[in-house]
Amino acid sequence: MQTQTTKWLELNQDNFAATQKWIDINSNLFITLAQQQLEFIGICVENGNKQVQAWTQAKGLGEVITTQTELLNNFRKQVVNNVHVTVDVLLDTKKQVTQWTENNLTQATQWHHAVLNP
Repeated sequence: MQTQTTKWLELNQDNFAATQKWIDINSNLFITLAQQQLEFIGICVENGNKQVQAWTQAKGLGEVITTQTELLNNFRKQVVNNVHVTVDVLLDTKKQVTQWTENNLTQATQWHHAVLNP
């Protein structure tokens, strides 16, 4: 009976550890995606401010067009960089979830064999 109780205790500890790992993966994903969203908002606000400054400080239409083109190119680069970072975060999370799933399947198989072959 003591052996059975010990096995159940180990199973519960393994399940708790797996759940905690899942929570950590999801929390890290949420925090990182929120940071990326805030960075994107910052990029948009900064670009908007610079566009307003370009219109108010320009001496002619040619200067406005040149400044707008530079701002657009800079904005595009920042957005593409933000997207690359976001995709990297998602791919890393996918790796973590795959590893988590594989570990849990391995543990479940071991527990299944332990129960069937006491």
